[in-house]
Amino acid sequence: MRRQTPRFDFFAFQDIVTGTTGILIVITLLLSLSIGANRINRALDSRKAKAGEAEHILEANKASRILQTELQARQEALAELEAEQSQLAGYLQTEVDHLKYLLDQADPSTQYRRILPPRAKGLQHPTLAIAHADSLTIKNADGIVVLDLNLKRPLSQLQARMSDLVSSENGLLILVKPSAFAHYDKLSAFGLKNGKLQFPYCFDIIEEDWEVVL
Repeated sequence: MRRQTPRFDFFAFQDIVTGTTGILIVITLLLSLSIGANRINRALDSRKAKAGEAEHILEANKASRILQTELQARQEALAELEAEQSQLAGYLQTEVDHLKYLLDQADPSTQYRRILPPRAKGLQHPTLAIAHADSLTIKNADGIVVLDLNLKRPLSQLQARMSDLVSSENGLLILVKPSAFAHYDKLSAFGLKNGKLQFPYCFDIIEEDWEVVL
């Protein structure tokens, strides 16, 4: 009769191996998922950072375009100002050259005099008339000739021509040069008409080489 020995049961060992293997597989899966999640989070953070940098770059480009536009406007304004300054400088230089020419052409013996208006009533701002030779030259406040009359004409005609320039408010100041002494009587009665005072006036004698302004 064969002797029977007890059999070894490996079921418990297999369970341990299977359970351990399952646990290792689960841990491996969890680690894989964790690593994948970390990668995804890093990728998202990187994209957010890049998006923030792109937005910052867009804002910087926008600010740069605004500054370039303002710079261009300022450069155009500066160019216009320089053009105006150049034009003004040219105008002033022309005036200076013209005055220099007049000074070079002027007679050095000529004397320029500024006459103070009379204090009499109605003559504080008179019309200036200069009698020389056979002419009566009327000048405005800037010394520019506005009318030139021939003293050989009758007094009534001369008074008629002067009626638009002289009034009772401004009056007439006549300065007589020696070359016009032949018309002295006519000049001395210039403001009278039919023996009545037509407008305030006075007269005086000046040197022949004087150039006079009020």
